[in-house]
Amino acid sequence: MRRLCSYAISGLALFSFDQAVAQQADRSNSDVLSENIQTDVRMNDVVRKLPQDEPKALKPDHADGLNAQVIAVSSSINGSETLGRPRTGYLWSTGAAQYSTRLVNSSGWNQSLTGNDGRTGVAAVRTSVQQNGNGDAGAYYGMCQIGGSGRKGASHWLAQPACVILNGDVATTVPHSYLNVQEFSLSDNGRDVAGVGTVYRFERTENAATQGEVWFGIRNQSGGTKAINVGVSNAGPVNIGLDMALATADPDFNRGKSVGLNMSSGQAVVYNSRGTALNGIAWYGNQLGNAYDSYSSTSHSLDRCNGQACLRVEEKAVAVSAAGLRLTVIEAGALPRCNAGAEGTLYGIRDAKSRAYGTSVVGGGDKHVMVYCDGTEWTVH
Repeated sequence: MRRLCSYAISGLALFSFDQAVAQQADRSNSDVLSENIQTDVRMNDVVRKLPQDEPKALKPDHADGLNAQVIAVSSSINGSETLGRPRTGYLWSTGAAQYSTRLVNSSGWNQSLTGNDGRTGVAAVRTSVQQNGNGDAGAYYGMCQIGGSGRKGASHWLAQPACVILNGDVATTVPHSYLNVQEFSLSDNGRDVAGVGTVYRFERTENAATQGEVWFGIRNQSGGTKAINVGVSNAGPVNIGLDMALATADPDFNRGKSVGLNMSSGQAVVYNSRGTALNGIAWYGNQLGNAYDSYSSTSHSLDRCNGQACLRVEEKAVAVSAAGLRLTVIEAGALPRCNAGAEGTLYGIRDAKSRAYGTSVVGGGDKHVMVYCDGTEWTVH
């Protein structure tokens, strides 16, 4: 097999990229992969050059003291079937990666048996950035752009080329272990600063969706036989859990109104839940409250329940179950003004002088009656 590159510079070794030890794809001619990958590693002419999105070399002796030690690697993979042509499943060509690392760790420690205290850490790749200037400084920046003509004959966007900045798989064969795709910590160190955990910027200008194209801010895909516990969870001091105040919608969507919460039939908004400890730690509201709002597509009703009774709003009526319908009881003198805006309102009165049906209510007595606003006055019913 042809060795693609092997260099050792300033104590940093670039490992030998040998197709013989790389994961082999299932092909009739395994040499096709190495023959069609051209890797160009240049060192001497890039030591004092800073790569840009558009090629632009800086002067060797930069006025601001630029001294960038850059390792530039450029690769091209040619041939429509160089990376294989699987009929089903997913084929990952490990040997085609520009950088391929493998860490096998048999060390490490966790002192505590009930938490993650006294714990060691190791990483396959670690980058440290100290920002002492202005502007932006990042530990990692990736740019992925799709070109070409796409998959000919495709009728769905899932069959078209994809561009991904980061992806990966996390799995285990050890019971009770912890799987974590990513975790970041923000600390102000006692300073007044701004902090945003994750930002995704979208610039969508076309939504014809001729091949079913969709855009998501965040999507959780649960494909196991058991449900995940929580899709999105907030813990600790949080002022607003979900903020939709500044969201807008396309004019042709839902009469131009943005949807704050979208649910299907039978799902509920639950109130008065609390979190109880699971092996010493309360992770989420696992003890659901008995007060909830829910919609049923069977009865076509919106139900508001508190554990003892439900107020049911149907298409043509309002019904109350279990505890019945209870009106607010006040004295006649406390009734609001009866006008067109209050028409149809009911109250209970505890000091009416008369129970005569249809008469105007007068306070100062000892009769308990129900009164109705007809748009002009409160009458006994």
